[in-house]
Amino acid sequence: MPDQPGTLAGEFAEIVVNVEAPLTGTFHYHVPSDMRAVLQPGHLVEIEFGRRLAQGVIVGFSDESPVEDTKPVISLIDEIPVVRPWQIELARWLSDYYLAPLNASLRLMLPPGLTRWADSTYDINPYWDGSGPLTDVQSQLLDLLRKHGDRRGRQIKRALPGVNWQQAATQLVNRNILRRASVLDPPRAKPKTVRMVELSAGWDRILANANELGRTNVSARVLHFLATTADPVPEESMVLEQTGATEKHLAELSASGLITRLPASTIVLPVGGAKPPEGFETLLVQLPATLDSLPDMGSHLDDLEAQGVIRREFQPAAVTLAMTPRQALDEIVQRQRGQTYLDVLTFLAEEAQLVPVGEVYAATGATLRHLRRLEELDLVRLGSTEIWRDSMADRDFALVEAPLLTLDQSRAWGRIRIAMEDLDPDLPEMGLPSDEDIDDAANPVRPFLLHGVTGSGKTEIYMRAVELALSRGQQAIVLVPEIALTPQTVRRFAARFPGRVALMHSGLSDGERYDTWRRARQGLYDVVVGPRSALFVPLRDPGVIILDEEHDESYKQTPPIPAPYYHARRAAVELGRITRHCDFGQRHPGCGHLSSGAARRYHLLELPQRIMGHRQRIELQAERLQLTSNMCSLPRQGD
Repeated sequence: MPDQPGTLAGEFAEIVVNVEAPLTGTFHYHVPSDMRAVLQPGHLVEIEFGRRLAQGVIVGFSDESPVEDTKPVISLIDEIPVVRPWQIELARWLSDYYLAPLNASLRLMLPPGLTRWADSTYDINPYWDGSGPLTDVQSQLLDLLRKHGDRRGRQIKRALPGVNWQQAATQLVNRNILRRASVLDPPRAKPKTVRMVELSAGWDRILANANELGRTNVSARVLHFLATTADPVPEESMVLEQTGATEKHLAELSASGLITRLPASTIVLPVGGAKPPEGFETLLVQLPATLDSLPDMGSHLDDLEAQGVIRREFQPAAVTLAMTPRQALDEIVQRQRGQTYLDVLTFLAEEAQLVPVGEVYAATGATLRHLRRLEELDLVRLGSTEIWRDSMADRDFALVEAPLLTLDQSRAWGRIRIAMEDLDPDLPEMGLPSDEDIDDAANPVRPFLLHGVTGSGKTEIYMRAVELALSRGQQAIVLVPEIALTPQTVRRFAARFPGRVALMHSGLSDGERYDTWRRARQGLYDVVVGPRSALFVPLRDPGVIILDEEHDESYKQTPPIPAPYYHARRAAVELGRITRHCDFGQRHPGCGHLSSGAARRYHLLELPQRIMGHRQRIELQAERLQLTSNMCSLPRQGD
């Protein structure tokens, strides 16, 4: 039963209130006119329940309300519905069948950490004049609020352990000394974000800011000035003035081969358009030249200058770089002990994309302080991106092709395939069968029971059913009785359906379970494997439900876990009827015979032969007789 397209909400929303108290029924709230085009069944909303705020899940709409006075829906918490229509229907069935609170039944469909419980926040009334008697507990509470500001009830409880602060708080509220308001706790589970960084400047701007990378160094200032000034040969006096350097600094840089110093000199230049006297034509060809390079000209230069043929020009001492600007950048940063900054910039330039800061730290030894400084200089951009917490991220699975089926497997799979193809979702809705209908052998949603010995190839039947469901755009739920068996099952299914399998069980962190739930809700997973709680993952259209070892007692939820105390086998059968899709379980022959009633409720399929045992016997016999066995070329199959 895939999701139906949204329609305009009715005037009233029927809501299951998600509070800690057990509630069997639903409550009606009126929908503000500006929210009617937005709200859908399954949406998580904020409402006022009694005198406190609460979360609620919309399970339907109507144009009338059974009560006259209704409160409004305050806000929409999540734009995407948190439960599917089939989950709402299954929650109603769980509540009716197991006599359990409806809000607890629907809470099975929500990931841990999403539910936000109501709390109260307290602060001191700014208009209180400080007068009046106070008890010791009231004084402690007021001192806490003066020191830390407004506090939530749970924060006060941690700060004042063993103290009856609630009574004191109520008394102070009644005396108008404290103010109290209802709030919702922040959710425990949130999307995980990772800080990212990318280069935001070219090398020219990096060079322009190079003197800010690291500690102040006079020699580095000289190199930076020469690398960035518009004059390629600035006067030495200007360099000294602008950088605060001394003769000693220039001498050291010159000795290191980093700069070239040009001493003061007089330059002899020809005067344009002037005709040289006879015999001086060769001289003019050599110009311009320094006066020192013309030692033999003597008084002739004075005569030529007087005749307007040449002129003399004094050139002060100058300095120039003896390397490229990019090389100068390396030297500047090194002298300023800012090599880490340059390493970061070089690494980001090579990556040419957003990079997690953790990778930058590992590659360069930088810290957040370095990145913050580069961000201040507008050389890098810091941001964050959301990532999925994936419990299977570090696992590799080799792709496995489907093996050939044995005769017994072919018979079993043929019956299942025909039943799945008959349950066409495009057929007219037939309605849910009653308990009496389950006994009807012609009921198309009657589940299958795969009865087989260990090693008989039952898992391959599972995979064929999942493959057929996936080919029709549906999804699959695979339940196993224990968490310890989940990784093994995941490994086999992930090898067959790479990138499409999710793992869901209580052993995962709240964040991993929250992200798995969100990805399944967005349609990013097609197969969910896990214990009984995996039955409630919000897949769009579960086409097949599998219970491995369906007789196992761990499929039944019992105290001290809160109600409802459901059995996953019975709930899975109900889900198959709701969605009009196929589900089946598997039982070992040693677990007892089926009763006559159970035989009528299930399609019984049997796999009496152990595939692996037969194969091993053939291979051992061939080895003993020194023969080549054709079995060696057959694909291997497991349970």
